[in-house]
Amino acid sequence: MKQAAETDATVSRLASNLLDKHTLESKVQSIHATENTELCRFLIEMRKVCRDQNMTVKDCINPSYFRHVMLALRVMYSANLHANITQSDPFIC
Repeated sequence: MKQAAETDATVSRLASNLLDKHTLESKVQSIHATENTELCRFLIEMRKVCRDQNMTVKDCINPSYFRHVMLALRVMYSANLHANITQSDPFIC
């Protein structure tokens, strides 16, 4: 995720803004950090789906990538679902 954050200007700007706002409450900071993490995970999945390591978040807005975006989101959702199942019941894989 660190590489995705460093190579994408939008993600870097969001992370930089988060770090600049030291006066925010810890709960708000946690929410922003989670959003940034999810955005990085999405970018990583998009790069895998499109086989383009130079893809940025701005590229994902292009309507021609709609199906790729949906596929990346499905992969992320299924990974989250699997992680939640295995955390609640370690015997289910």
